[in-house]
Amino acid sequence: MTDHVAAREALAAAMQKRFGGASPGELQFAQSVALSESDYGEGWAKVQPNCADSLNLGAIHAPHDDPPECGPRSCFGFDTNPQGQRYDTCFRTYENLTEAWEDFIRILYVGGAKGGQFDRRPVRMAARAGDIEGAVYAMHRSKYFGLAPDKYLASVRRSQASIARALNEPIVSRTAGGIVRSGTGVLGLGILVIGMGAIAITAGRKAR
Repeated sequence: MTDHVAAREALAAAMQKRFGGASPGELQFAQSVALSESDYGEGWAKVQPNCADSLNLGAIHAPHDDPPECGPRSCFGFDTNPQGQRYDTCFRTYENLTEAWEDFIRILYVGGAKGGQFDRRPVRMAARAGDIEGAVYAMHRSKYFGLAPDKYLASVRRSQASIARALNEPIVSRTAGGIVRSGTGVLGLGILVIGMGAIAITAGRKAR
């Protein structure tokens, strides 16, 4: 069962450890991505049983493993590229959710070298400002996903609305006049199905 409260607590602890804290926008956006990508790691069992116990929140690859011979800290699975073609890959596995959330925010909000093609610091900056669209497009530019950005954005917004309702908090969004916290509401949860053509994992998730 999806537990938004537990997910927020674990995410907030990881953000505190990594960055010394987080804005409402950073928390809500990261949680929305994790919900859309993997249902907080619980979605694997439905589509890729090999990774059911991976605790992988963001369909993060294990870049140094060679499928199908995945290492002890990874599981064998499949993903799709931006052209919709399926390929074998290894996904990271985690010993506990604390480790999983810490790695997830590192991949999402830091990525690779500053200024490089996998630099995701702009994702965090946009999320902090409540610019959800800007954050999603920054993810796409830094090769976090290959899906059309507008489709990914729609899924993140649906997840954001579900989280806001569950936690009884406003949806953090930005207009031309600055950040606006709108009323909450259910838009319907649209999970991106792992490895079934909805997500296209690229080399960007391999960035250290």
